[in-house]
This record gives sequence, C-alpha cells and structure tokens, in this order.
Amino acid sequence: MQLGLILEICGALGADRCFTTIRPTSDDRPFHENFQFHVERLQKLADALAASNVKLALNFLASPADRTDGGFEFIHQAEAAVLLINSVQRDNVGLLFDAWQWWVGGSDVEKLRSLRGDQILSVRLADIPLGADLGSITEDQRLMPGEGGTIDAPAILATLDDLGFDGPVAVAPSPTLFRGQKREATVGKASAALDALLAPIVGEKPVAATGQ
Repeated sequence: MQLGLILEICGALGADRCFTTIRPTSDDRPFHENFQFHVERLQKLADALAASNVKLALNFLASPADRTDGGFEFIHQAEAAVLLINSVQRDNVGLLFDAWQWWVGGSDVEKLRSLRGDQILSVRLADIPLGADLGSITEDQRLMPGEGGTIDAPAILATLDDLGFDGPVAVAPSPTLFRGQKREATVGKASAALDALLAPIVGEKPVAATGQ
C-alpha cells in the first residue's frame, strides 16, 4: 500500500499518529551502520508524514527472545531508543512508551524524565512478575498493571502528567492471559484497570484511555 493512500485513510479517520517497531537485530548491518540507516530512513518518513500532520512513534523490543535469530544486535534498550529519536531530529517523531519494554530494556521512572512530554506519543502499560529474570523473560510474562509488583504504573502516569503528556494510554498485557475468556470480559477488565489508574489525574488533565 502506498504512503499517500495510507495518509488519505488517516485523514478520513482523523488519526494523527502511527507507530513502527524497530527490529532488535539486523541480518546485514552492524549496529553503527544500521543506526545511521534508520536515522536517514526515519527522517524521510517523518517528513512525508509531517505534510499530513501525522506523528510517528517508535517502539522497541527488549526481550532476549526477540534477538535469537543470529543477526547483528540492534536497538533493544531504552537509552538507545531515545538516542535514535533524538538523532532523527524531527518534531513529529517520538516514543511509543511501553512500560514493559522500558523496564526490560534497563530503565525506570526516573529515566522517563529525560524525555519531553511531546516526545512521548503513546503509552502502553503492563507489569512484570516480581522476581522475574529479565535475562530470559518473554512477552508471555506481560501482566496487567499492578498485578506483578514490579512496575509502578501510578508513578509512571504521574510522571507523564508532570511532563505534559496528552496522548493515548492503553493496558497491554499478554493476550495469553485471556485465553478462553469472552471479549466483553477482557475489555471490561482492561477498562476497569485504566479507570483505577487514571482516577487520580483525570481531573487535572484529560488523557485519552484505550484498551488493547
């Protein structure tokens, strides 16, 4: 599908942001060469999207299980992802802040403060089982926020509010947690979790909330 057609669809839907996931390995390019390749490609994409006022959020994959294909290792840590965003130097390029990837990728709430609110384009919340080995963790171990005891989702939301973030928020546990459950039950649980998390701040600044 051509980019022009995609942008037409975005305009018709009123969508003002999209995301892409950075592969954590490369078959062909070592890290520094691949980094420069991504900077140049993302700059071109960002410029094309900017003409339609669409923002681009970058997601990264931190789990070791995503780097078992034998290729050159690439971005799989939070600091490297932020460096890539800053290197692209486009106002419409930012981070898809996935709390689970952020923690597995070696960061925490305080490091979130290294970003401006307008650099964070979307938020996904999930938790990690207490005591989980991050060296072997897989995405099947994505829990609902607050169910693992590792990631402080209320502190994340408070920090985002301080930074001026005003984008969408979603809960993003592993789909394996809901096997055998009806869609209505899954959506209801996600909605209840978001309501509880956003309750302390919704009166201060509107935050778009969605389930995944």
